[in-house]
Amino acid sequence: TGNTVSLSGANGIYAHDVTGADISTNSVTGSANDGILVVDANAVSVADNTVLLSGNDGISLDNVNLGQVTGNGVTGSGNNGISVANSSLVDVDGNTVTGSLNDGISVVDSNLVNVANNDVLLSGNNGVTVAGSNLVSVATNTVTGSANDGIAVSDSSLVDVDGNTVTGSLNDG
Repeated sequence: TGNTVSLSGANGIYAHDVTGADISTNSVTGSANDGILVVDANAVSVADNTVLLSGNDGISLDNVNLGQVTGNGVTGSGNNGISVANSSLVDVDGNTVTGSLNDGISVVDSNLVNVANNDVLLSGNNGVTVAGSNLVSVATNTVTGSANDGIAVSDSSLVDVDGNTVTGSLNDG
């Protein structure tokens, strides 16, 4: 909590095989890989961080059970702004994601994920992507200026897309 991490050769902050981790109020700039990477974890909160210019994902959760990604500012990620993969019971809420080269927020092969109240701006691909996932809610997000789709859902079941505002996507809303 409260760290400043700049120009790391790999990940800015890396948490592996942890339970009950609180990764908050950090400033992470210029990581060669992910700004914040959480792998094989339970009950993790990633909150109120500023992540700038990561080479890969700004914030990445992989194989996380019970996670919260809230109140973060993610700018200029080389891949996805926020990535949730192979995870369950995750809330992605109240984040601002700007200028990701791929998706602003990506949910892949995950279950019981809530993506709500996020501002996603100027994504190089989709603003929000849900793929290969089940029981996902994408609600009350504002998605602006995506180079492809504002919100894209594929190969998923029981996905609720409700109350979002999508503006200026070059392909589908």
